[in-house]
Amino acid sequence: MTTLLFLALILTFEMLPVSPTTTSPTTTGEISIIEEGSLEAGSALILSCTIPDFTGSAQWGRDNNIYTTCLYAGFCSVVHTENYTFGSNASGIFVTINPLSMVDNGSIWMCSNQVYTTSYTVIVQTTIAPTTGKISINGIGSLEVDSVLTLSCIIPAFTGGATWRRGNINLVTCAFNSFCTIESTERYTFAGNNSGIFVTIYTLSMSDNGTKWICYDGDDSTSYTVFVQSTFVPLPGEYSIFGKGSFEAGSALLLSCIIPTFTGHALWYRDNVLYAYCTPDTCDTYSTMVNYTFASNTSGIFATIDPLSMTENGTEWNCNHNVFNTVYTVFLRK
Repeated sequence: MTTLLFLALILTFEMLPVSPTTTSPTTTGEISIIEEGSLEAGSALILSCTIPDFTGSAQWGRDNNIYTTCLYAGFCSVVHTENYTFGSNASGIFVTINPLSMVDNGSIWMCSNQVYTTSYTVIVQTTIAPTTGKISINGIGSLEVDSVLTLSCIIPAFTGGATWRRGNINLVTCAFNSFCTIESTERYTFAGNNSGIFVTIYTLSMSDNGTKWICYDGDDSTSYTVFVQSTFVPLPGEYSIFGKGSFEAGSALLLSCIIPTFTGHALWYRDNVLYAYCTPDTCDTYSTMVNYTFASNTSGIFATIDPLSMTENGTEWNCNHNVFNTVYTVFLRK
């Protein structure tokens, strides 16, 4: 009788439900995230979520927003969005952030399957060193048409709110706690964290060329003018000047003089007055105008007018290289 009672107690104990236990992320069988690549702004970062015995599905989330669901067989519901690319295999799920920008700084990526959840916080290493107490803007990404550009307004000791203005229009105010009055509009996505405020332009078009973005933090402000790289290709052997910008007063205008097989030197004239002497490596300036900047490379010579004013309207810019000469007349929108 005693033996039968003992066996009954053992069977009863084995049938009792077992309470789930919480284990550390290093426990065998639990998922974990590792990083590959550089954490510097402008580089590529790969986050790999390793899932032991991965046979079902798992999700990537960023700051509590689900971005994609991936199967172990390699299928993801979303493969590419913004600057993120997703993938999976029998080892787990992956996300590539390319390029990494200050918008990603402080973002929390969550990897979860049916059993476990783990997270990774991105801390971007930036080489930006603004003057103490001064805000600054830098652009990360490509400046080519149809690409993605992120403007980062770095604000030392940022604890309040700051505003993005495009041209003369206030678009959004963002706070250090990630709140923005508008998260996105048209092709722009806005964000903020304790490093500053950010705008991602997706995708760049020629309508963005010459636009001035201004970041305001209290009494401090700074600006960044977008110059889109055009796909303009002159005919072989053709000398030409083309202008990029909005052609509005207060905006910036870039004049590009394309010189096939540029060697020797070329000259910029404005209304028949010499303003710059350029070689493929450097430009000597003869102008006292503080809003003119000259540059050159093996493709030709370039002049930036920033800001444009109505005094530029109707001015003739002449590009001279050896026996070749071409002229561009500036016409502003009124």
